[in-house]
Amino acid sequence: MSGPAAPERSTLAIERDAYRRGRTRRSFAVSFGATALLTVVAVLAVRRSPGWPRVHQSFFDWGVARSSFPLVLSGLWLNIRILLVAEVVVLVVGLALAVARTTRGPLLSRCGRWRPSTPTCSAGSRSSSRCSSSGSGCPP
Repeated sequence: MSGPAAPERSTLAIERDAYRRGRTRRSFAVSFGATALLTVVAVLAVRRSPGWPRVHQSFFDWGVARSSFPLVLSGLWLNIRILLVAEVVVLVVGLALAVARTTRGPLLSRCGRWRPSTPTCSAGSRSSSRCSSSGSGCPP
């Protein structure tokens, strides 16, 4: 048993797909060529610079890399420990902040017991336009 037959494609669709494939190949070739050319120019510029032998001796010496590897690993281990401690602290502080922002209880709510009991009014007026609460955004 075979499934339904695929509809036949028009010559215009076939030509359009061939054009797109050609543009994709051209785009890949241009990007690959530009990357290869830039890499060759960068390598030649670095290798012919006046301080290259000293840089090569200092940074690309396998013996120095092997001898300093344990020190690099100890620094990496210190970074990982600091990351783990900071991760726990951020988790706890973030969770506490989220709980404090979403609670409706009077203890942790910003409209809780810290609001003054009487509104502050300017110039002895008790009109509602000049009176305000503590400015906390809580209803009076």
